Amino acid sequence: MLKLEIPNTSIASSGFRHTKQRASAGVMPKVEAVKRLPDEISGQLKLKWKPIDNAGLYEVEVRPLDAKEEPTGTIDEADIPTDEKWEAHSTRPASIVIIGLTPLIYYAVRIRAKGVKGFGSYSDILVVLII
Repeated sequence: MLKLEIPNTSIASSGFRHTKQRASAGVMPKVEAVKRLPDEISGQLKLKWKPIDNAGLYEVEVRPLDAKEEPTGTIDEADIPTDEKWEAHSTRPASIVIIGLTPLIYYAVRIRAKGVKGFGSYSDILVVLII
Protein backbone atom coordinates (compact mmCIF):
# COMPACT_ATOMS: atom_id res chain seq x y z
CA MET A 1 0.00 0.00 0.00
CA LEU A 2 1.29 3.40 -1.06
CA LYS A 3 0.98 6.13 1.50
CA LEU A 4 1.65 9.75 0.75
CA GLU A 5 1.88 12.16 3.62
CA ILE A 6 1.45 15.87 3.27
CA PRO A 7 1.24 18.01 6.37
CA ASN A 8 -2.24 17.57 7.89
CA THR A 9 -3.31 15.38 4.89
CA SER A 10 -2.90 11.72 4.09
CA ILE A 11 -3.86 9.82 0.88
CA ALA A 12 -3.96 6.04 0.72
CA SER A 13 -4.05 3.96 -2.46
CA SER A 14 -4.56 0.24 -2.91
CA GLY A 15 -3.10 0.23 -6.43
CA PHE A 16 -6.37 -0.97 -8.05
CA ARG A 17 -8.01 0.90 -10.85
CA HIS A 18 -11.76 0.91 -11.09
CA THR A 19 -13.34 1.01 -14.53
CA LYS A 20 -16.94 0.69 -15.58
CA GLN A 21 -17.67 -2.53 -17.46
CA ARG A 22 -18.93 -2.24 -21.02
CA ALA A 23 -22.53 -3.29 -21.59
CA SER A 24 -22.83 -6.60 -23.42
CA ALA A 25 -23.69 -6.48 -27.11
CA GLY A 26 -25.49 -9.80 -26.74
CA VAL A 27 -25.76 -12.43 -29.43
CA MET A 28 -25.78 -11.17 -33.02
CA PRO A 29 -29.14 -11.78 -34.69
CA LYS A 30 -29.66 -13.30 -38.12
CA VAL A 31 -29.31 -10.92 -41.09
CA GLU A 32 -32.69 -10.38 -42.76
CA ALA A 33 -34.31 -8.49 -45.64
CA VAL A 34 -31.45 -9.08 -48.10
CA LYS A 35 -32.34 -7.44 -51.42
CA ARG A 36 -30.62 -7.22 -54.74
CA LEU A 37 -30.37 -3.69 -56.12
CA PRO A 38 -30.69 -2.94 -59.83
CA ASP A 39 -27.38 -2.85 -61.64
CA GLU A 40 -26.49 -2.43 -65.32
CA ILE A 41 -22.85 -3.53 -65.12
CA SER A 42 -22.08 -7.06 -66.30
CA GLY A 43 -20.53 -9.35 -63.67
CA GLN A 44 -21.45 -7.07 -60.77
CA LEU A 45 -23.84 -7.64 -57.87
CA LYS A 46 -25.29 -4.95 -55.57
CA LEU A 47 -26.88 -6.04 -52.29
CA LYS A 48 -28.53 -4.25 -49.37
CA TRP A 49 -30.00 -5.58 -46.11
CA LYS A 50 -31.50 -4.46 -42.82
CA PRO A 51 -28.73 -3.12 -40.53
CA ILE A 52 -28.14 -4.83 -37.19
CA ASP A 53 -27.40 -2.87 -34.01
CA ASN A 54 -23.87 -3.36 -32.65
CA ALA A 55 -22.61 -5.04 -35.85
CA GLY A 56 -18.94 -4.23 -36.37
CA LEU A 57 -18.92 -5.68 -39.88
CA TYR A 58 -20.78 -8.01 -42.19
CA GLU A 59 -19.39 -11.06 -43.97
CA VAL A 60 -20.97 -11.62 -47.39
CA GLU A 61 -20.33 -14.99 -49.03
CA VAL A 62 -21.03 -15.87 -52.66
CA ARG A 63 -20.78 -19.20 -54.42
CA PRO A 64 -21.65 -20.24 -57.99
CA LEU A 65 -24.44 -22.75 -58.46
CA ASP A 66 -24.30 -25.53 -61.01
CA ALA A 67 -27.80 -24.81 -62.31
CA LYS A 68 -28.90 -24.67 -65.94
CA GLU A 69 -32.36 -23.40 -65.00
CA GLU A 70 -33.52 -20.96 -62.37
CA PRO A 71 -33.66 -22.71 -58.98
CA THR A 72 -37.18 -22.70 -57.54
CA GLY A 73 -38.23 -22.35 -53.92
CA THR A 74 -35.74 -21.94 -51.14
CA ILE A 75 -32.40 -23.67 -51.14
CA ASP A 76 -30.20 -24.65 -48.26
CA GLU A 77 -26.57 -25.63 -47.83
CA ALA A 78 -27.26 -29.24 -48.93
CA ASP A 79 -28.45 -28.03 -52.37
CA ILE A 80 -25.13 -26.33 -53.14
CA PRO A 81 -22.34 -28.36 -54.80
CA THR A 82 -19.50 -29.11 -52.39
CA ASP A 83 -16.77 -28.67 -55.01
CA GLU A 84 -17.25 -24.89 -54.95
CA LYS A 85 -16.10 -22.88 -51.93
CA TRP A 86 -17.78 -19.77 -50.56
CA GLU A 87 -15.95 -16.58 -51.52
CA ALA A 88 -16.05 -14.16 -48.56
CA HIS A 89 -16.24 -10.36 -48.70
CA SER A 90 -16.34 -8.00 -45.70
CA THR A 91 -18.15 -4.69 -45.42
CA ARG A 92 -19.09 -2.25 -42.65
CA PRO A 93 -22.25 -0.68 -44.08
CA ALA A 94 -25.32 -2.85 -44.64
CA SER A 95 -24.67 -2.95 -48.38
CA ILE A 96 -22.00 -4.16 -50.80
CA VAL A 97 -21.03 -4.20 -54.46
CA ILE A 98 -19.28 -7.39 -55.58
CA ILE A 99 -17.46 -7.29 -58.92
CA GLY A 100 -15.79 -9.90 -61.09
CA LEU A 101 -18.59 -12.50 -61.06
CA THR A 102 -19.26 -14.63 -64.13
CA PRO A 103 -22.24 -13.39 -66.18
CA LEU A 104 -25.16 -15.76 -66.88
CA ILE A 105 -24.34 -17.91 -63.83
CA TYR A 106 -26.58 -18.35 -60.78
CA TYR A 107 -24.92 -17.51 -57.47
CA ALA A 108 -25.91 -18.36 -53.92
CA VAL A 109 -25.43 -15.46 -51.49
CA ARG A 110 -25.54 -15.46 -47.68
CA ILE A 111 -24.67 -12.81 -45.11
CA ARG A 112 -23.87 -12.77 -41.41
CA ALA A 113 -23.03 -10.01 -38.95
CA LYS A 114 -20.05 -9.90 -36.62
CA GLY A 115 -20.08 -8.13 -33.27
CA VAL A 116 -18.05 -8.12 -30.08
CA LYS A 117 -19.09 -11.68 -29.19
CA GLY A 118 -18.51 -13.13 -32.67
CA PHE A 119 -20.62 -13.99 -35.70
CA GLY A 120 -24.40 -14.28 -35.82
CA SER A 121 -26.43 -16.68 -37.94
CA TYR A 122 -26.34 -16.60 -41.73
CA SER A 123 -29.19 -15.01 -43.63
CA ASP A 124 -31.40 -17.19 -45.77
CA ILE A 125 -29.61 -18.07 -49.01
CA LEU A 126 -30.48 -15.73 -51.84
CA VAL A 127 -30.09 -17.05 -55.40
CA VAL A 128 -29.28 -14.47 -58.08
CA LEU A 129 -28.54 -14.64 -61.80
CA ILE A 130 -25.60 -12.40 -62.65
CA ILE A 131 -26.12 -10.38 -65.84
